[in-house]
Amino acid sequence: MLVLGLSIVSIGFTPDPSSADAPPQAPDELDRWVPSIGFYGGVQEQNAEATADTSLLNPSAPRCTPQRVNCEIDDEIQPSSDGEDALRAFRGGLSVELMSRRLVEGFGHPRVFVHVDPILSEGFERSITGVGNPGPMVEGELAVDAQRSDAQAFSGQGTRVLAKSSPFVLNVGAGIAFTVDFSDQRVRIKPSIEYVREILSVTGKANRVVQVAQIPKPNTPSDFRFIELRSSDSQTYHGLGPGLDVEVDGSRIGPFTLSPFAGAHAYYYFGNLDVDLSATNEFDESANWRFQRDRWQWTARFGVRLRWNPI
Repeated sequence: MLVLGLSIVSIGFTPDPSSADAPPQAPDELDRWVPSIGFYGGVQEQNAEATADTSLLNPSAPRCTPQRVNCEIDDEIQPSSDGEDALRAFRGGLSVELMSRRLVEGFGHPRVFVHVDPILSEGFERSITGVGNPGPMVEGELAVDAQRSDAQAFSGQGTRVLAKSSPFVLNVGAGIAFTVDFSDQRVRIKPSIEYVREILSVTGKANRVVQVAQIPKPNTPSDFRFIELRSSDSQTYHGLGPGLDVEVDGSRIGPFTLSPFAGAHAYYYFGNLDVDLSATNEFDESANWRFQRDRWQWTARFGVRLRWNPI
């Protein structure tokens, strides 16, 4: 009887070999705070419109009188213009994020997250409106036997309103992440509210060559008067709007989970969006430019996030 009792006791307390050798289980990442850093690139687009107006030539300023065929007769510095174009830029940067543990179980296991994204933005300076191509005013090549020139022979005349975003943009966002598991694939859907701060530089240009001598000679600058009007300004803009990122967990790299993501943000810019510029020369000849960007800006981005998730 004693032998039988010890046998029963030993059987009841014999540990499972498989459980003894198994390593301790790491907590599910849903139950821990997860910091991460992301690297991404994308594009942004926003419409803008502008107008350019110039005054008449000052009658008392040096100019020839229209008594010869080759004399100036146009009294306006440049024709007025208005137009619109899209401001586009390529963007890339970092996204530093902190995500909380899940607030409740089920219903997508909602978690709060916040992120700060310093962005480098690079795009071409866009011409929103204008006529001609204002730049260095250089007299064109003339035939060898040419005896005289006129103001139209000079390149670099016209008017323009130009705009370009500054290289540094700041984005900050906060939202709720919902986690869904498809078989062995974990997906996070992350709606958010996004804030952006951006600086935009606007430049107005107006160039005109005015003929002074009635019979000007080639390559003789003293026979012409050069009008060159310039003005520029930078304005800081603030926007707020919705965002949505979708993130998929991939392979592991040491203590990190590699998570590709894609997203889109829309920003509504508030406050005064107008930039008014003007310039006047010594003869009281002037130009006025007005720039206005659209209230909404759209961005799309694609990247990869390294999420701290040690086993």
